[in-house]
Amino acid sequence: VHVEVADTPEFIYEVGDKTYVAVHGDMLRASSGGVSGLTPGLIKSVGKLFKRLYDTRGIQADWCFLGHYHSRIVHEEGRGGFIVNDSLKGYDEYARGHDMSYSSAAQVFCFLTNSGPKEIRFIEAD
Repeated sequence: VHVEVADTPEFIYEVGDKTYVAVHGDMLRASSGGVSGLTPGLIKSVGKLFKRLYDTRGIQADWCFLGHYHSRIVHEEGRGGFIVNDSLKGYDEYARGHDMSYSSAAQVFCFLTNSGPKEIRFIEAD
């Protein structure tokens, strides 16, 4: 087993021709409700993250994995996108305090391929 620890808030890795970024998500700004929901705000915020990574480190990111929002979102656009994971521990004080919908503990699962993530599934705890 090989374990890597990132020295920045973003963990960046490559699989095939794609560059993936994993972040907690708390540093991304997104609307937490309203008519449009989270996705439009996350599109903008993840886009800013990708631009910052390119401008400051020359990294052309394709996909972002994040949590924090206790939501299941898969957004694919062009050659990349983002996947928001539910909560690993399920509905909790944070979710309740932010008026989020109930969800079971879950983890996203997918195969990372040369063309991006495939067979995306959210696996729920029993």
